[in-house]
Amino acid sequence: SNSFSRLLKMSLKDWFLIIFLLILAYFPIFWKLDSHSLYHWDEARNALNANEMYFNGNYLVRHYMGAPDQWETKPPLLTWLQVSSLKMVGFNELAIRLPIALFALGTVLMIFFFFRNVLQDSAAGFFASLTLVTTNGYIHYHVARNGDHDTVLIFFLVALLLSFYRYLQEDTIFRGLLCGLLLA
Repeated sequence: SNSFSRLLKMSLKDWFLIIFLLILAYFPIFWKLDSHSLYHWDEARNALNANEMYFNGNYLVRHYMGAPDQWETKPPLLTWLQVSSLKMVGFNELAIRLPIALFALGTVLMIFFFFRNVLQDSAAGFFASLTLVTTNGYIHYHVARNGDHDTVLIFFLVALLLSFYRYLQEDTIFRGLLCGLLLA
């Protein structure tokens, strides 16, 4: 409720910055997200894992060609989210990429609100977030517009780093536990 009350107490300038940031972030992250077919290797393999999980109902072990996948051994969070997206959006490229795009947007918003709430500088948060969302290495192939694990990892690493900063400032058990959870 503390975070929600802070959100309601945002100044008009902060509301303008966040709305403008969301509009600007929409284009590099979401615009025509499904306009090209799946990329070979990782994205296609993740889509096949999600497809098989959707049909075989085994939510603990990823499968490839009907057998447990021995090549893709990352935690199944992304696959679970892609299966959920397949159920909501249907079997297409958007369903595979949408969870990643939402993590990318979450990272952008996390950076903005960290600067606004912790460092008390909304303008710096806006420009830091805008820098991330316009960086070709983040937006381009294999990261924020691709159904691969990298954006999920970046989201949790940024959350860990920002939480660790807060832990160093506050030194509370909650912050320490949150850092440990994010590290896991």
